[in-house]
Amino acid sequence: MLEEIQQFVNDYINPALEDHNGHLTIESFDKSTGELFVKMGGSCQGCSASTQTLHLQVKACLIDEFPQITNLVDTTNHAEGQNPFFGK
Repeated sequence: MLEEIQQFVNDYINPALEDHNGHLTIESFDKSTGELFVKMGGSCQGCSASTQTLHLQVKACLIDEFPQITNLVDTTNHAEGQNPFFGK
C-alpha cells in the first residue's frame, strides 16, 4: 500500500509542491490507527505554511483517494529547513 500511496503523491501532489521547490515523502502507515506518517522536504521543510498545506490540502486529497487513511502525521524536522518557501 505504501508504494501505491507514494506513487499517487508523486503523480498528483508533488507536482504542485514542486512549484514551490518542495516535495512529500511517505514514511509509514499504521493500519491499526489509519495514520499516515509523512515527511516534507525541499522548501516545504521549515515553511510557515506547511501545516496548512499538509492538513487542508494534502490530507483531503489523500483521504479522498485512500479512505483507510484517517490522519496525517508530519515527521518533518521543520527547524532544520534551510530554504523554506515562507520564512517563519
